[in-house]
Amino acid sequence: MVNSQSESDHVSEVDTAILDAELFIKYKAPEKAIDRLRGALQRNPRSIPLRERLREISITSKHNDEAARQCLGLASIYIEREDFSTAYERL
Repeated sequence: MVNSQSESDHVSEVDTAILDAELFIKYKAPEKAIDRLRGALQRNPRSIPLRERLREISITSKHNDEAARQCLGLASIYIEREDFSTAYERL
């Protein structure tokens, strides 16, 4: 039961951070969106949805260093999952 609750909290936090970031993007505040996702990523460093969304926002808002960091992080996670084709795409 504890593991299920912890997993539920993780998913809820990830979803909330992504929704918050979408609102910041809607109101033309990509830096705030990036900061929100970075904060959530500190608590959930293995979250693929957080990293993917942070990568996408970073690319569109010309934060190339951040986008590159997220690509490397994603490649590492995908390699651990033996999803080599996706890891290659992120590199």
